[in-house]
Amino acid sequence: MIEIFKALLTPTIAVLGIYIAIQQYRLAKEKHRIEIYDRRMKIYTTVMEFVRNAKRNFTINEDNYYEFDKGIAEAEFLFGKEVVALLEDMSNVAFDILMTRNKNDFQEAPTKLTTANLRHAEIIESFLEFEFRVKDLFSPYLRLPGVNGNRKLTHLTG
Repeated sequence: MIEIFKALLTPTIAVLGIYIAIQQYRLAKEKHRIEIYDRRMKIYTTVMEFVRNAKRNFTINEDNYYEFDKGIAEAEFLFGKEVVALLEDMSNVAFDILMTRNKNDFQEAPTKLTTANLRHAEIIESFLEFEFRVKDLFSPYLRLPGVNGNRKLTHLTG
């Protein structure tokens, strides 16, 4: 009887070792997915705060623009081409807003009806339309593991 237990001990330890290794692999994979989710959510939050600030103030200031630009720096490594293209478009339009905002006409009389102020208002309105596109394009990338029965994370891993 002791001989049988001795003979089964080594395979049992091997099976337990394999089981532990598989569990560690699964945990590491899940941790990686959550880390990517967190990094993507941080970028999404930065973008939405930027849009909301523009909506609230009906303009963009340099500090907000540079914070946005810094916040989206790693987007090309975490999202697909469509999100990166959207963020580039947003950055370009936001820069145009900064340029029209910094014109002397706007600085001296932001409530006065001038060509610079009308141009600024047009650009801001086009910028605010990005809000809905952001939500649509980001949403596939912002699904948490296991939420709503969605265990398959096609966008989180690649």
